Amino acid sequence: MFKSALAAAALVAVALLVYGSSLRNEYHLDSVYRVELNTELDRVVPITRFFTDPATSTAISTLSAYRPLLPLSLAINRQASKSLGLVDSAGMHLGNVLLGGALAIAAYCLCLVLQCWWAVPRARGQALIVGLIILVHPVCAVPVNYVCGRDLLLALVFMTLASPSHDRDDHRPGDHPEDPAALEATSRSVADLPGP
Repeated sequence: MFKSALAAAALVAVALLVYGSSLRNEYHLDSVYRVELNTELDRVVPITRFFTDPATSTAISTLSAYRPLLPLSLAINRQASKSLGLVDSAGMHLGNVLLGGALAIAAYCLCLVLQCWWAVPRARGQALIVGLIILVHPVCAVPVNYVCGRDLLLALVFMTLASPSHDRDDHRPGDHPEDPAALEATSRSVADLPGP
């Protein structure tokens, strides 16, 4: 447990080191009207309004879209930034940097789970490398700099955390899913996938 906590702390530290310069960035592109000018983000409660009113997503009503977790997370982030005394744009970028760190930690944990299922040795080092690669990959780098790209980070974090849950009870540490019938069924289903 200590080694995993240390790896998670290292991933967040690397995220802050790599993306710390983004805290000085201002808003650009649609972050201006979705974040900077959006007064709906000035309060968090009632939370239900983010799920019932698409207008909470932007200051320009004709550009509203139903993406409830984006404005909700931005409103929470704005309140946290005010509490910490941060400039709004710095706080929003810091929120995205921390979400990038959360994605790297989620990838690290997913690798540990998968490697445990397949009994791969030296799992922690390999999992840490995967977390670092995810952290510096453009799929993480672009949203860290672009505040409205947060919905991509949120989706990736949730998807990565949910990935092993579909058959969690089917595998135990050290199990080898080498059942010939299961392998044959998997091979058939992969072979039936449409080509590019």
